[in-house]
Amino acid sequence: MNVPLPNFTLQYSQPDLSIYHQNVIGGNIQGTDYVNGFPVTNTGTSLGMYQHLGIDGQNNKRTDFLNVSGTQSGGYNFWTSNATDAPILLASMTKDGIGNASNRNFLQLKENNGQLQFYNGSVATEVTTGQLAVSNQATGFTTIITPQSLNTTLTTGGNVTGQTVLTAPYADNNYNGLVSSGLHSRITTTCPDNQPNIVVTDDISAAAYLYKDHLQVNSSGAQSNYYSNHITINNGTYTSAQLYGSTGGILTLTDNTNTAVLSPNDLTFNTVSLKSTVSTNTSNISTNTSAITALTIKQISTINQYISAAIYADGRPPTAPSTTIAQTYAYTPSWYFKNTTAGYKINWYSGATTGLTVGDILGLYIAFFNGNNTSNDNTPFLTVYTTPTGSGDYAPGFYHSACTYVFDGTIAANSRYVEFLNLHSCPTPNYYGSTLRSMIQSPVSPNPRGTYASTETVGFFAIGSNSAAAVNSVEFAVSKFGVMLASGTTEINYFPN
Repeated sequence: MNVPLPNFTLQYSQPDLSIYHQNVIGGNIQGTDYVNGFPVTNTGTSLGMYQHLGIDGQNNKRTDFLNVSGTQSGGYNFWTSNATDAPILLASMTKDGIGNASNRNFLQLKENNGQLQFYNGSVATEVTTGQLAVSNQATGFTTIITPQSLNTTLTTGGNVTGQTVLTAPYADNNYNGLVSSGLHSRITTTCPDNQPNIVVTDDISAAAYLYKDHLQVNSSGAQSNYYSNHITINNGTYTSAQLYGSTGGILTLTDNTNTAVLSPNDLTFNTVSLKSTVSTNTSNISTNTSAITALTIKQISTINQYISAAIYADGRPPTAPSTTIAQTYAYTPSWYFKNTTAGYKINWYSGATTGLTVGDILGLYIAFFNGNNTSNDNTPFLTVYTTPTGSGDYAPGFYHSACTYVFDGTIAANSRYVEFLNLHSCPTPNYYGSTLRSMIQSPVSPNPRGTYASTETVGFFAIGSNSAAAVNSVEFAVSKFGVMLASGTTEINYFPN
């Protein structure tokens, strides 16, 4: 071994060359040279352990330990023994970290990238600048925590098969983000009974609370609760709606005064059953139809009627519309009439369905084109005749009673109209392209003729005209006649032969 000269002072030493010289203790030195001073390059194949009291140039008088390990990895082992135990390895310190190699528990410090790693078998915890990562190789789970997010992933066979990400509020919209993906994604929280597991709120007027058995949403005093088998809605003053599904489905609505309950087999209003009312109080339905105003009565029957002597009977027969009405005003198909001779009139009859009563009729209408006429006295009118009974008939063998209804309002020549008789809050019929006018009970006495009760059976209807009108002052073409009932509308379309 080469001894450094000059300025060499002989110190105490052992056969293994342990020395103390110039604040340096060395021991087990082997190799080509004793390491003089604290090295700044690799130490080659030299071996030894050194304890320096302050490295040259630092002047901090710290004790610096140096392991010179030649071609091996080197490091330090820390042991303990006592009167009972043989030496036990407490920890190993190598360039890779601090740990106990026997059970893979170790701590790794990497100064160059600010990294701290803890290993315990298959579980690793890693801390880097701004990030904490915990992974388990056995289960495949990894959780990474950063100042902005919490990210947990499940890796199976090298592929990410599940992921949950919780992010901090974004700068652009100030919303937190929670995203979970995978075959069976879930979010699990634990809290005391009757307390929400998750709360979402704007801290002003709205909040959503997720409990273990329901979701509650509050907004400006109103509250809704959604359970697995029912829903309740409170408007801030009272519970206005409830829907239950476990008993076959029941919907309850209330304005805190009136209550409606809808079930699979009934609808009640303030405990009164609509089902029983319909089946037992038919007379009330026929006369008290105010609730029908918001409905549109569907058309269930259309009849195309051609010219027949059975239709015009004792009146003038219809003809095809005039060239002016058909070609200039395109009002066709229709039945045409003009009183070209004094006393000419029409009575165009239509039969009633079996069992129809006066009270069943909600509305009647006639669609027609008014020709060269400006007087509502010369428009078509409608008469309802009831079936003779043989007792008290107004016209024995012809009809029991009758009532006539006439056009009400002004009228213009060469124009389309629908005159409509609304008897019992009936919806308006279709009058596309026409002017809608009402019909009223004729003021010409006697009208009605006979009793004309709501229970009387209707025999037939008749479209008529003014027989006393001046010649050529009555001119019209009728295209439709409709009877409107609660069950639907029957419409008769008039076609020339």
